[in-house]
Amino acid sequence: MGDRNPGDAAHFLEIDETGEARLKSWTDEYVFDLEALWTDGDAVAFRAAGVDGAKRLDARKLTERPE
Repeated sequence: MGDRNPGDAAHFLEIDETGEARLKSWTDEYVFDLEALWTDGDAVAFRAAGVDGAKRLDARKLTERPE
């Protein structure tokens, strides 16, 4: 595990210049059309089209393997 390349990440949050965000976790992948994005401590919070209310992603969870 210690010899993984950062480019081989199984999890990431990618945001393009148009405000489209792609979130890939160990098991799932989502695409959001962002309306607002901010940090909240160790979390990334956002509002997106088609999503009710603000959502909060604990960034630490991106580094944990699923059980």
